[in-house]
Amino acid sequence: MKFFDYFYREEVSIDQPWSKSWDVFVSSWDGSDRISRVHARVVADQKLWVVHPEYKILGNMLPTGPKYHAAGGDAEAMIGLIQYLGSLCDLKQSRVCFDITGMVRPQIAILIRLLKHQGVGTFDVIYSQPADYAKREQTKFSSGEVTDVKEITGFSGVNQPGAHEVLILAPGFDAALQLEVIEHKGSAQRFQLFGLPSLQPDMYQQNILQAFGIDNPIPDNEAAKTKRFAAAADPFAVATELSAIVTEARTKNQKSRFYIAALGPKPQMLGAALFYLTQASPVTVSLIYPVVSSHAAATSSGISRVAINTVDFALLDAIAARD
Repeated sequence: MKFFDYFYREEVSIDQPWSKSWDVFVSSWDGSDRISRVHARVVADQKLWVVHPEYKILGNMLPTGPKYHAAGGDAEAMIGLIQYLGSLCDLKQSRVCFDITGMVRPQIAILIRLLKHQGVGTFDVIYSQPADYAKREQTKFSSGEVTDVKEITGFSGVNQPGAHEVLILAPGFDAALQLEVIEHKGSAQRFQLFGLPSLQPDMYQQNILQAFGIDNPIPDNEAAKTKRFAAAADPFAVATELSAIVTEARTKNQKSRFYIAALGPKPQMLGAALFYLTQASPVTVSLIYPVVSSHAAATSSGISRVAINTVDFALLDAIAARD
């Protein structure tokens, strides 16, 4: 089992100046107040908005300032973003920060892998927690139909004949997405990784209502053994718990084949990516995600907390090397 508690994470107030500043700050726009407020608070020499066509936000509703339009598929969009950032600064030498609050989930994972491939040493990731979601547990983060459930580019595993499939599902509020993933891996053993502590005290209960309201719940006699928890806003806690689940499952069955679907808060996807980059080599792991035609914009209201998470790839490699 790997422990990711060594990474630095700091909570900051949106109403007070921050001690950290950056050379480049990158933020994905989804029309929500918590993203615009963080953008205004951040001190950086250069700021860049990332516009995701999946949100279908009209041009007159976009913020002012330099923009990168993340067109194409998930991988193409992030490759283009890295290339564009490379024209603005030396990524290996610059202090760079990404606000992933509005970023499309699969693109978070791909961005992390690309930064590692580019030889970036450290960078910061901001995530701001909402005060509430627009429709509470009925909030939908996708506005289009699911067209497929597939492996995220750069996060696929190798199939083995006769492997025991295990689905690790971090459920969000969007029950339709959960159901698509579950049906895609209907015969797999299933673990559910809930965000606890949740983003807000009532959000854990809302999450439970959605997760256990779908058509294919875990049988009662299995739920106690397969329901796991990690802080919803802490990617490093999520990575640690994923490592615990995978290690435990492999102890029971060495031929286990794992599929991780992070559908909840964005830090869960960051944590899944860090886990994959650390522990996927000796095991068979894929990150999967339901492909949707469009995403809902501005689903949250207010802002409660802001966290700055520092990703250090040298530390990540050291953790990966430990037995």
